Amino acid sequence: MTLSSVLVVEDDPVICVGLEVALSDAGCQSLKSACSYEDALAAINARSFDYCILDLDLGNSFKGPFPNEPEGRRLLAILQSRGVSTVVYSGILDEQRRIRDLDPSVITIDKTEPAQTVIEALGRFKRSNGVLA
Repeated sequence: MTLSSVLVVEDDPVICVGLEVALSDAGCQSLKSACSYEDALAAINARSFDYCILDLDLGNSFKGPFPNEPEGRRLLAILQSRGVSTVVYSGILDEQRRIRDLDPSVITIDKTEPAQTVIEALGRFKRSNGVLA
């Protein structure tokens, strides 16, 4: 499987490196990582991505006008509006219904699952041209 451009939004460096290695092994052609809301927003505004792996909890580092809305959900809404196929790879999956309300095509995977599970989910997007198979 060859993946074109992927944005990884993850604040844990160990998990981020694991995802980067798995993506590289899977043939990812273009990879960008962001470890905070601000870094992710800058990356999204700088270029387009076909896929995103998104952690919902980025340490609540966002200091904006909506402090009660986690930055991961804001990023998911932005990604959805730009047509980026997204896998939510997070330990905060008790909000799956709310996540799917933001983007019905999103795939949610608990962080207890290995990175390979995320790569397989991206492959399902790829086979169906951005729509979950």
